[in-house]
Amino acid sequence: MGCGTLQPLVMGLNGEARGMGGRSRGSTSRAEVAASTALDSRGGVCPHCLPLSKSRRRKGVGEGSRVLPGDKASSLFPHLSLSLSALPMRTAVLLWVLVSAHCSLSLRICSFNVRAFGRAKAAKQRVMETLVEIVSRCDICLMMEVRDSKGQAVPRFISQLNRVDKVKVLDVHQYRDGGPGYRSVFARGPSVVHFSAPDTEVKEFALIPQHTCPDAAVREVDELYNVSQYIRELWGTENIMILGDLNAGCSYIPPSAWSRIRLRTEPGFHWLIGDSEDTTVCESTSCPYDRIIVYGAAFHRAIEPGSAKVFDFRRSFRLSEEEALEVSDHFPVEVQVKEVQRPRAEL
Repeated sequence: MGCGTLQPLVMGLNGEARGMGGRSRGSTSRAEVAASTALDSRGGVCPHCLPLSKSRRRKGVGEGSRVLPGDKASSLFPHLSLSLSALPMRTAVLLWVLVSAHCSLSLRICSFNVRAFGRAKAAKQRVMETLVEIVSRCDICLMMEVRDSKGQAVPRFISQLNRVDKVKVLDVHQYRDGGPGYRSVFARGPSVVHFSAPDTEVKEFALIPQHTCPDAAVREVDELYNVSQYIRELWGTENIMILGDLNAGCSYIPPSAWSRIRLRTEPGFHWLIGDSEDTTVCESTSCPYDRIIVYGAAFHRAIEPGSAKVFDFRRSFRLSEEEALEVSDHFPVEVQVKEVQRPRAEL
């Protein structure tokens, strides 16, 4: 089984959740959240995948990590209906937040490692206000390192977002690599979401989220190639985006390793956040850990030119380094997908 076994979860605003061992079909009402939880074969969260909340990443220096164990995976999703309060203590999840809080001629997709988001962080009003302002800029936002032991922080956060439907969820698939006698490459296998976005130039697309283990970043990022090809066949789509904290830089993926990563060597993959970017908040670091990668010619053409960037909320909101680090040690990354302009009478 390897380091992690993932169980996906799709949650609506009414607090109802649907566990998904395989696929699930449905649409959003006002917003939906898809979450995946990483647990090892003994029932604890993968001990090598979650960075210490107070750690500082230095260029060229590896990072230690540890986490206390949570509940067993089998206890997380015994029914198709589940509340957030059932999530175990100190469990890290990935959240898809569908916001669409603004009117624009493009669809903004964001990825944000929010670093240990739970009750303690939610209790800080200034931090919550900043997080709401950051996520409200996006139509779809992937949030990583969400740890909500009591199931209170996430609903409180969601309630502060203004939402307008621009997309709906067509399908969710939990990717599981390996098999009997085969060690999984992923510590946290991606829970892939297929979106319908009828107002965009591509109409539909699949998002593959991933938060890699730092020490396994080369293997995991390379394995995402297999995930993308599997999703192409599964859903018959050529519009695929891979995004998340891939730990794709500095010591975790040194320059000598790129030739072994098929997302770089195979044609058709466009790295929208480049190697020279810095997605870390600390002034003492400069690493492009967080990435957005697009596959498919039509999807690449549908990307708004110049829209792929790192959002430096510290500078935008005039925060000190200390204030910014209370929010996260990562900056979000984002990109915009062009929307089809409709006659005013249809708006």
